[in-house]
Amino acid sequence: VRPPTHTGFGARLIDMGLVKPAGRLQGKRGQPAMRIVIDPDGAFSIGLNIDRDHITLETLDLAGKIRSRHTREIAFALPGTVVDHVRDILPGLLEEGGVDRTRILGVGVALPDDLGRISLPHRPAEYDAWDGIDLGALLGEVLPWPLHADNDAASAALGEVHLGNGIALPSFFYLLISAGLGGGLVIDSHLRSGGAGNAGAVGSMSVGLGGADGAPPPQLLSVASLFTLEALYTQAGLDVGAAADARSLAPPWLAVTRAWMQQMSPAI
Repeated sequence: VRPPTHTGFGARLIDMGLVKPAGRLQGKRGQPAMRIVIDPDGAFSIGLNIDRDHITLETLDLAGKIRSRHTREIAFALPGTVVDHVRDILPGLLEEGGVDRTRILGVGVALPDDLGRISLPHRPAEYDAWDGIDLGALLGEVLPWPLHADNDAASAALGEVHLGNGIALPSFFYLLISAGLGGGLVIDSHLRSGGAGNAGAVGSMSVGLGGADGAPPPQLLSVASLFTLEALYTQAGLDVGAAADARSLAPPWLAVTRAWMQQMSPAI
């Protein structure tokens, strides 16, 4: 059986709407070759980031461009709250981004590991509803496409591999400082999870020594996280919302931000 030619593959991709002609390349001999490029409208995906202090929903096209995005700042959103939020926001995002629902290939969900188990300040008791939850069953009604879920830090590291500094640096460690703390280990442009699947789980690492009363040493998560920064803002009588915007680098927040960085940098 003779394999199909590259021209045949190109024609099939054009018929599927994934690529489109973009003129011809002029050569010295023979018929000029057709130039094809990705058709951004050929396919779409949806990204959902669930964290302890926000919910972010966005749409992306086949070229990897974000077509629409919405973030809601909310502390410890429960599963039902996330579902209601997606149901309310998604139709407008699809319209804003010009997204054809029939060309959505899937959904990527990024969220911290042990979302419902790790104890953080002001965490409500009912937040343990996230412990062991089936995301497919939870989100299937509002996001009826194939779903892939992964750790938020690992997802961020993969994004860096394909669209950030990882293009030039094939091996690196990505540190994600959010409401919690996590990391992603990339070697030779591949995310490495380790034998136990927790190669990037630096948040639970011990910092310093335990207490004289036998108390365990504090975890890195309790020193280097946005919750720690927000607690310092609260002590200073400042708006904690500045942790998510440029005010954190301007007076009067700047002095507190610097103190936080001086505290967490040696620990990291």
